[in-house]
Amino acid sequence: MNFLSRKSILTPSVLAFAFAFSAFAPGSRAIAQNSSEHVVAIVPFDFRTGSEIMPAGKYDIRTLSDHVLLLRGVTQNRSQILMAIGSTTMKPTDKGRLVFHRYGNKYFLHQIWSPGTTNGFELPKSHAEKETIRAANSPVPTNTELALNMPH
Repeated sequence: MNFLSRKSILTPSVLAFAFAFSAFAPGSRAIAQNSSEHVVAIVPFDFRTGSEIMPAGKYDIRTLSDHVLLLRGVTQNRSQILMAIGSTTMKPTDKGRLVFHRYGNKYFLHQIWSPGTTNGFELPKSHAEKETIRAANSPVPTNTELALNMPH
């Protein structure tokens, strides 16, 4: 059963438990122990994360644990906790980047790659993205990438 697709299960208390459990689980990344490490992205378009539509703007992204991220709007009062899957690439990225799946004029946050490492995060396809794929009859998205910035 894919619990991420069941909205009724993802209550704030379940997310808090997931964060608490994963933050203290063996093998947690060092960045999880220092939530002051983060990156910033300026997203010039509205996009979806899970069931939420996030407006265009400046976003602060923090790694809370191996599988939990905080996406916080800097220029707008919007935040979201994201459950993600750890991902790796063979070659370290020079700059971090966000990867969005684009279907027409709809954007879905798909991956977050940390700068200077081979580590990243992948977000599972949301119900909204799956519905968009069915409606558009186009299972292959166009990828849109945005560079991440280190905060000053």
